[in-house]
Amino acid sequence: MLRLLALACPLLAPAIAMACNPPTILIETNGDATYMSPETDTRPALEDIFGPAPRPDMILVVDSRTRGGTWIEPDVLGGFGAIMNASELYPVYSGPDACRPPELPIALPEGAPLEAPIDLFPDEPTETGPRSGLWQAKVGPTAMEGCPATMASAFPASGGALAGMTGEPRRMVFSSPFHPDTLELSQTTGVRWQAAGENRWVTTDMGAQAFAQIPQGQGGGSRIVWTLTVVSPAEISFRRAIEIVFPAEAAALMGASPDGCRVTGTDRWVRIGD
Repeated sequence: MLRLLALACPLLAPAIAMACNPPTILIETNGDATYMSPETDTRPALEDIFGPAPRPDMILVVDSRTRGGTWIEPDVLGGFGAIMNASELYPVYSGPDACRPPELPIALPEGAPLEAPIDLFPDEPTETGPRSGLWQAKVGPTAMEGCPATMASAFPASGGALAGMTGEPRRMVFSSPFHPDTLELSQTTGVRWQAAGENRWVTTDMGAQAFAQIPQGQGGGSRIVWTLTVVSPAEISFRRAIEIVFPAEAAALMGASPDGCRVTGTDRWVRIGD
């Protein structure tokens, strides 16, 4: 989300001359306007976003209501409220006292600058999906519960269950907004994901046709469950669980638990660079 920082700066005695950086006026969503004189020159960064100033002395007005920027003449401050449809005739001032235009009221006691970042576009959703870049798979160990001993050799300690991505770093490009249906592994395996909470999805599509062929009451309920969680923009976790329900006779013969066999593990994708 775009943020404009008004940095704290010391008040200088009126007798001491100081250089004032190009100001910016922020109109909030309720129409209140603040004329801000920053400690450092933010003009180059703002011009990259809103376009170059027609003249060096013009003032950038950032309007949170329209998510746009407008360059205005310095001499229109007297009619600012009417021109920009702001809540007051003048924008209030925040910054060093020596840089305040004489016609503007002061926003804070003694002209102190704002100390916290200001959200220019507060209604804009924050991007919480994974960031595109260079990613690497981190395969976690596999655990077994209630399974016959003969199955141990079929599931090595590291299952390597991240289809479509090896342990070697590779460049990943994610959709925005993010959805796991767009992942290469989803397209390769043919799975579709269902939302299961904030930044979390679940699928039971993997192997569903094979498990469906087992008659109910004779292993019905067996499935593979994948749970994908976007932990942060730089980490995705995959919880894998293979749940196998053996027919009672087979479970007794193989020494498996009558409650079923579970093979579980958690793998991760980690962003390692741009």
